[in-house]
Amino acid sequence: MRWLSFVFGFIFCLHVTVWAQQAELDSLQQLLVKQADDTSKVKTLNELSYVYYQTAVYDSELYYAQQALTLAQKLNWKRGMAVSLKNIGSACDDMGNNSDALVYYGRALNIFSSIDDKSGVSACYNNMGLVYRTIGNFSEALKNHYASLKIKETLGDKNGMALSYNNIGVVLYAQKNYSEAIKSHLAALEIRKALGNKRGIASSYGNMGNVYQAQGNYKEALKNYEQTLKIEEEIGNKVGMTTALNNMGAAYYELGDYDQALQHNTNALRIAEEAGDLSSIAASSINTGNVLVKLQQPQAASEWLQKALGIGKEIGEVEVIKNSYEGLSQADSALGKYQEALHHYKMFISYRDSLVNEENTLKTVQLQMQYEYDKKDAIARAVQEKKDEVVRQEVQKQKLLRNSFVAGFALMLALAAVSYRSYVRKRKDNLLIEKQKLLVEEKNNEITQSLQYAQHIQEAVLPSHKNIDTWLKDYFIFYKPKDIVSGDFYSFIPNQGKLLVAAADCTGHGVAGAFMSMIGASLINQLVNEKNITTPAEILDELNEGIINALKQRQGFSNDGMDIALICLDHQKKQLQFAGANRPLWLFRNHELLVVKPDKYPIGGMQVAHTTQFTNHVIELQTGDSCYLFSDGFADQFGGEQGKKMMSKKFKQYLQVMQHLPMDKQKEQLEQLFNSWKGNYAQVDDVLVVGIKI
Repeated sequence: MRWLSFVFGFIFCLHVTVWAQQAELDSLQQLLVKQADDTSKVKTLNELSYVYYQTAVYDSELYYAQQALTLAQKLNWKRGMAVSLKNIGSACDDMGNNSDALVYYGRALNIFSSIDDKSGVSACYNNMGLVYRTIGNFSEALKNHYASLKIKETLGDKNGMALSYNNIGVVLYAQKNYSEAIKSHLAALEIRKALGNKRGIASSYGNMGNVYQAQGNYKEALKNYEQTLKIEEEIGNKVGMTTALNNMGAAYYELGDYDQALQHNTNALRIAEEAGDLSSIAASSINTGNVLVKLQQPQAASEWLQKALGIGKEIGEVEVIKNSYEGLSQADSALGKYQEALHHYKMFISYRDSLVNEENTLKTVQLQMQYEYDKKDAIARAVQEKKDEVVRQEVQKQKLLRNSFVAGFALMLALAAVSYRSYVRKRKDNLLIEKQKLLVEEKNNEITQSLQYAQHIQEAVLPSHKNIDTWLKDYFIFYKPKDIVSGDFYSFIPNQGKLLVAAADCTGHGVAGAFMSMIGASLINQLVNEKNITTPAEILDELNEGIINALKQRQGFSNDGMDIALICLDHQKKQLQFAGANRPLWLFRNHELLVVKPDKYPIGGMQVAHTTQFTNHVIELQTGDSCYLFSDGFADQFGGEQGKKMMSKKFKQYLQVMQHLPMDKQKEQLEQLFNSWKGNYAQVDDVLVVGIKI
């Protein structure tokens, strides 16, 4: 059985961290309050983001990086934008959002390149390499780490070079290219010893121990791990201590000394739980499970391995998942659960084969050869260019003096002739164009004035914030029409001590959608205020019938309709009722999401024949609950680096990250996120999001 000895190298592939003091955090917060909206404030916001990264408070890390990006964009400060994007990428990486991390790192890379910030470019390449390593794309990981190394060599960045050699060695180890992995780690160790970088030295010893262990040289592996543990204890690095103990347990396991293995794993688990390090907890759990199998305690072993598998899936670490499945297959076999054992072994094989394949190996060789060639070629070209430059400058001077007069005189004659002919032709064309332009402008003004008048009417129908404020203390409405008028609308209607809240998305947008929204809003107000109906399902039943009759849909005159989410809040009973037509209710409680599904048919439209009544859901509320009603415009917006839809999954993640913020701040974040995601892409639909905190 392959032991989980990868952990140390993986841990030290991550961004270098230094635990911040609370005093530093307080100092930055105080400084932030005093600063004007300038580049210094952008730097402070990014420093705060980095401190929260160091302390593993990743939602705050993301929040301050986003604030920094917003201000940097306002100032049009490119370097500030690049640093902010890199920090947002780091936060996404830390939170397990690998695809988002790559997008933000890529955007940062482009800006750093445009301002010729080589250090920033190198950092982005390094971080992208780490993400690709995490998801098992080794060829892309190596490509980015070699690109980072090349830049660091030109800058003379010794620490950076050591880190790149380290990260390259970790990837090569994962590909089982052990001889090249040792070379990379030795190169990193040599630099780190010269610099006196204790943390780096510990990392290199640990990574070389991993390689020796993979080769079956367990005694040599133990020597390196002991060196690592000694240094980590000196500097007080709990994560490093945990990893070293895990790896020593792995070596003792392979040597058949199960008591020593269990002792080291137990010590590792204790320290990992103190540090809250999920990767190390997973590693210790796998190692403990494997030892317990050998000690003929398969049931206990299975429990530890299931725990590790859950963590691996949560944080997206392919190696953890692979090794958990392998251990579970052994535990199930010992328990006589042969069907489960076969299933787990098949899963292990699947994850193992995905990590190492022929394509990755070939690309590795190509990249190494290309790197060495580029390095030698760059030196040769630099020498030759110096020799050629002196000759080139002298020749250029002579050519310039000889050709300047002739070229200048000829250019003057040519420009004069062209200018005259162009003047005559453009004079005739401009007269015609001007007439056409006046006619178009006149028609456009008429249309725009009509639409603006319609906009005023539509806005007058929507409830005012002044009225809503009398019922709700903490809420927001993010309303962004695609055109001047909108097919989305919202309603806040009090009745009998209750508050009815609706978020609706009518068929189409622009004028057609606005027409439907006026009908829908009017009917809902009538049902609540005149008929005193406060049960959401009954309102939707009546609304459906009202739309069908108003548009004569049974006679086939129209197929227009709407999707809607409707809630009734009873603050006295702390109760919420919900009914939905194709639009759900999202409720966050203690950062956990509850999705209340709607009925799968719209109001009116093509469903005129359905007789099914809408479902009424009743939910008991708790203080701190957050409720969200929304149209599909936010999630359906195209954008990002690849021009794809945002999708509901990403929308959920954004909302979950913002749960610690008040609703007005959530609105600001949503607007920023939407605009950032959309970028230069056109808005595809009306956008409506309503948030209410209980």
